[in-house]
Amino acid sequence: IHMDDWGLHLYFNVPSLVNKCGISRISPWLLAENADSKVEYGKGTCPNLDSLADRTAIICISPVLTDEDINDIINGIRHAVL
Repeated sequence: IHMDDWGLHLYFNVPSLVNKCGISRISPWLLAENADSKVEYGKGTCPNLDSLADRTAIICISPVLTDEDINDIINGIRHAVL
């Protein structure tokens, strides 16, 4: 699973951040000192993080797998990457 597709693990996938609407009554975007803020939180705001995320994947491993199953997965990934 590619990180961009995994939902709320990246800043640009957090609707309350991107839309500047807090999930509680206390929202930093409602503070007077932030009223004129032009900061955007869409993809591209943090290019270094975006670069890392572009090269990151999530590998889901079930808790019912045996050690042999897990080692097979590890070896398969090593084979594919190296």
